[in-house]
Amino acid sequence: LVGLESAVEDLFTDLPRATTSVIDGLANAAKVLLAASQNPDSPVHGKPEAFSRQQLQPPAGETAIVRLTVSRLQCLEILAAGFFGFLQRDWYSRQPDTTDLPGFSFEKLWLYDCRKWRGKNFVLMAVLLYFAQMSQQSTDFMDEALIFKRKACGAHRVGDEVFCPVEMQEDGVSIHGFDGPNDLQADFANQYLGGGVLSGGGTQEECMFVEFPELLASIYLVERMLPHEAVEMVGARKFVEHNMGAARHTKREEQFCRAAATIGPPIEAVALDALSYRRKPGYFQYAGEQIHRELQKCCSALAPDACTGRRKFVTGLWGCGAFGGDSELKFVVQWMSCSLTPSVESMVFCPFDQQRHLTGAGLPELLTTLTGKVQVKTVLECLVDDADYSSSRNTFRYLLEKLKQRNGSP
Repeated sequence: LVGLESAVEDLFTDLPRATTSVIDGLANAAKVLLAASQNPDSPVHGKPEAFSRQQLQPPAGETAIVRLTVSRLQCLEILAAGFFGFLQRDWYSRQPDTTDLPGFSFEKLWLYDCRKWRGKNFVLMAVLLYFAQMSQQSTDFMDEALIFKRKACGAHRVGDEVFCPVEMQEDGVSIHGFDGPNDLQADFANQYLGGGVLSGGGTQEECMFVEFPELLASIYLVERMLPHEAVEMVGARKFVEHNMGAARHTKREEQFCRAAATIGPPIEAVALDALSYRRKPGYFQYAGEQIHRELQKCCSALAPDACTGRRKFVTGLWGCGAFGGDSELKFVVQWMSCSLTPSVESMVFCPFDQQRHLTGAGLPELLTTLTGKVQVKTVLECLVDDADYSSSRNTFRYLLEKLKQRNGSP
């Protein structure tokens, strides 16, 4: 188990005072798993009611939301069961005719010797730190709830809505730094929640699941998202700090994974999976049906329920990077979705390292031109109904030019 060996070795080397707490955490996790194995109501037994199932698409303009509630103790049971091998659901033993759940196994992490690749086993380190912190928590803390809201939306309806405000952030500002009660964080998800986090992946979602280890339980609990679905995850707390996302650009001795100074407040995040264009021609994403699909996905992610107040959507380069999406187009699609959702107060945009590119492409002028003045349907028509758009490849400049033409400006 070279992966587990390296994770423990790195923890004890980086955090020499963590030895006792990590051992106590493992002992407590084993104790929790033993109790869960004897409790028929524990989710580790895989009863049908334990899972979040796919929903049919509602009629146009309607939303359906179903909830799955688990306690922090139940999340701990699931992660302990996965860690110790009690739960082993691989991709090949699934039953796609009855369920569409991803593989859930820690086996690759146990066997992965990341030292050969000058990296650290962040996921196992995070789980060990999580076990250690959970061993010190009260019964009341263990009883706190995490809620997975599976949201399905019909085709979006566009009325006279104008573009909402956008709060642009500097390069390097993290989405997960916005953990206020009125912040909805974006999880740039795989259609199977968690993506490749249990296989050593390092995308935005996978980094998020290391920072908030309780979300790893969603891999076991939540079926694949359909194109009209998104999953809002309420109540997860930050247990871990790390620089996993920058690991490929840093020396091994500069990489870190450590317990957060204090366990963070409960957050609200929403998983929304973008279409991948890695294996498709670049122009494919500019087709009208592709834009409508991404718009519907975002509208599903932002759909409120009866308890939702006004809030900000904190997002960034959704569907870009590994998925090959156009950052300008994805910005506009997310902005349109926020503007179509009355409960969204504003869009907070974290550009990662693309602030200079977006500024040079005309974003400041676009924000000034559209915010509070132009209707969403006008921009959507420019993108979907105009054959010139697919050959433009510069979304911001294209829209500014089209709006000038519509207004009769030279």
